[in-house]
Amino acid sequence: MYRSLLIAVATVAVTVALMPFDPALSRAAQSIAPGNETLHWLAEASEHVLNPVLVLAGALVYTALNRVDRARRFWILMGTVVVQSALVNVMKDFFGRMRPDDLMASFAFHGPWDLGYNAFPGGHAAGSFALATVFSAWYPRWRWALYTCAVLITLARIYLGRHFVSDCVIGAALGYWVARTFLHYLAPRPGSPAPEPAATLEV
Repeated sequence: MYRSLLIAVATVAVTVALMPFDPALSRAAQSIAPGNETLHWLAEASEHVLNPVLVLAGALVYTALNRVDRARRFWILMGTVVVQSALVNVMKDFFGRMRPDDLMASFAFHGPWDLGYNAFPGGHAAGSFALATVFSAWYPRWRWALYTCAVLITLARIYLGRHFVSDCVIGAALGYWVARTFLHYLAPRPGSPAPEPAATLEV
């Protein structure tokens, strides 16, 4: 518990420390290959990977095809997706932070009285890291590939000017900890039958 609390405090501290540098970091990210249409297209395409309809459909298909601890995995997956999304939306409305596209010269927060700004925290970062954490627990051999995809989706948001770096840091941390919470509290209890050892999809 104390270790988790320490990590959470450190994450918040890093996020706050990054905020003064956010505009400069965003300009630097957007200056990378500015005329590269292929890179820009790939970055924009990555935005649709976490479309809520696609995520829900993917979760249902995974559950239908997977026969390893099916019910438990369904609730872990759906709980993680729903809770992290709800937390992100509540925080976005509360903090009311401008996006880099709106204001490149500041890291202004408008607060809960202005719902027109919703950059903080990064929703794509939260969603991608939440899913990467869940599936990494179930398929450890794919851990690096899953987290690499999460990082690339997050970087794409920064490159496109949708988020500051600090938005994504706190978003990624939020997604990770929501996933770890569901994995921990919905884990098989001692003495319960162990799931099949081979976590494979069967049609």
